[in-house]
Amino acid sequence: MKISDAYREANGFTPEKIADVVIGFYEKIDARSAEIEGKLEAGGQKLHCHPGCCGCCRDGLSMTQAEAAVIRKLFPDIGSAEPHPAGACPFLDDDGLCRIYRARPFICRTHGLPMRYLMTLRDALEMGVVETMPEGHSEDEKIELRDICELSSLDVMALPEADCWTSEIAEAQLAAMDACTFGDAPRVSMRSFFEK
Repeated sequence: MKISDAYREANGFTPEKIADVVIGFYEKIDARSAEIEGKLEAGGQKLHCHPGCCGCCRDGLSMTQAEAAVIRKLFPDIGSAEPHPAGACPFLDDDGLCRIYRARPFICRTHGLPMRYLMTLRDALEMGVVETMPEGHSEDEKIELRDICELSSLDVMALPEADCWTSEIAEAQLAAMDACTFGDAPRVSMRSFFEK
């Protein structure tokens, strides 16, 4: 599908404007995340995450070109700093805090939340999530998977759907913004910001 230059320009899908579009997208993600955390806290439950908790901040992660544009806009000099040593996210400081917190990618914004994934049985089989096709079910049938930070004591399976983050729509929106702006350009390694 060919996207017109006029459409790209009007919607901010240009390399010069995409950072602002993604920042607006992040504001919506953060609002939804705060809503989920608020519901959990109102019910006497709390997420494990807190400043300095960085067990999920692993090395080797990547982001879309559009997300990288946000980091370049908000933290233009981050590449001149020393990266965190290999094994953990290069954006961490010595205290385990994120140096680009305002610009952190989507995966970082939602990690730690109770996650809810919907996928077809076909995809679940291909990914190895399920080993065999359950008898009497179709490959196109959707299944629900849930996950939460391993340090959390919340029973993610007992939570109402509304108290979980369902990521497919937001991930599709981010992918569409990236594709409209950068085509099929590869993802950006977090560590690549520090390569000289």
